[in-house]
Amino acid sequence: MESAATERAKLKAIGDARSYLGKLVLEWAKASPEDSRIPEALYIAFNANGSYKYGCGGWEHDDDVLRETDRLLREKYADNPWTARLPEPQKP
Repeated sequence: MESAATERAKLKAIGDARSYLGKLVLEWAKASPEDSRIPEALYIAFNANGSYKYGCGGWEHDDDVLRETDRLLREKYADNPWTARLPEPQKP
């Protein structure tokens, strides 16, 4: 029982899975920017951190991860097919 409580506490400390995934992908992208898998991973992290009605957390999302994945895709991988799938940037 104590082991389960410890494990649950560790998982709770990690936080939301979408945000956690996004942060890991951003770390990977910064460490290995030439890895051909990065644009797809950034695109997946971008979509995972967007707002959508039927997700596990409802409408909540991680704005920082969303902005950073979008920025990296548009700046470093502008000609990549995964970047072309992004929605048009919103006007401020």
